[in-house]
Amino acid sequence: MFTTADRFAQGLTFDQFVEKYPVNGRTFRTNYEDIEVDPETVEYFRALAGRHGGKLDVVVVAADWCPDAQENVPIIAKLASVCPFMEVRLFDRDADADIMDQLLSDGRRTIPAVAILDSGYQEIGRWIERPRAAHDFLREGMKEVRQALRARYHSGDFRQETLRELVHATEER
Repeated sequence: MFTTADRFAQGLTFDQFVEKYPVNGRTFRTNYEDIEVDPETVEYFRALAGRHGGKLDVVVVAADWCPDAQENVPIIAKLASVCPFMEVRLFDRDADADIMDQLLSDGRRTIPAVAILDSGYQEIGRWIERPRAAHDFLREGMKEVRQALRARYHSGDFRQETLRELVHATEER
């Protein structure tokens, strides 16, 4: 069993999470309001719930400061808002280590981490961080950034800056 009903109930609803973090909560709320869930997705999850006891509980481990959480947690919350058979509870990455540590990605606490549970709190699906397309987009973009960074180092710009900062870091000593 991934968790228990009592432990699941200790998680925050999306609204409670947004209220707990007023600064970044606005970003979560704005993103939530901009999302539309297509009927095919709702029907898919309705059928999935039907095969698993009629109800899906979704554990989401997140932190308000995480950009991936700010983008993806509202999507999950919106999905649940249009699926009456689905309930979402949010857990803090650091405060709820017992939950987070069941959803490690390559041994790391990567967030958001999502576990979809059946009516007996058994995990039937897991999703971590961001969609593959976003990973691919970042990977391609980072190649260009790394090449530009190397070029700046090799031109001497950043090498000289490193030396200046080392001097500055020790000036006060």
